[in-house]
Amino acid sequence: MSSAITDTIRRILMEEEQVCLPGLGTLRLLPQPALISPIEGKALPPSEQVSFNSNLVLDDGRLLRELKETEVVPPATAAFQLEEFLRNLRENLDAGRSVTLEGVGRFFKHFDGQLKFTAAGENFSKESFGLPGLELKPIIRTEKQRK
Repeated sequence: MSSAITDTIRRILMEEEQVCLPGLGTLRLLPQPALISPIEGKALPPSEQVSFNSNLVLDDGRLLRELKETEVVPPATAAFQLEEFLRNLRENLDAGRSVTLEGVGRFFKHFDGQLKFTAAGENFSKESFGLPGLELKPIIRTEKQRK
């Protein structure tokens, strides 16, 4: 898979919260609340995770426009390279292989033929980007409390 196109997909997601993969569907960001898990001993900041909607397949032209404007790939061949990227993605999925877009997630076909997506787990929220999870430890008192 083309890393230049994958990087462009991540950049559009971060800026606009959704990007259409023509003919496949649309990747969108969904807000996730902060999570406190006493069992795991972790606290995670609020985030935005990538989800996939296979019903939104209409091409809005945004991905191709971004590829041409930023000159990540030569503008004259941007349309061809994007089509080649999407064709390779479809061929791998039709052959039963999963396809990973680095930093975004993994596509695979379910046994019933439906296209599925698993997010990579990265935080795309501008407000909390880069905030680490915290390790929670219980407070253990070594002295008796006064009454």
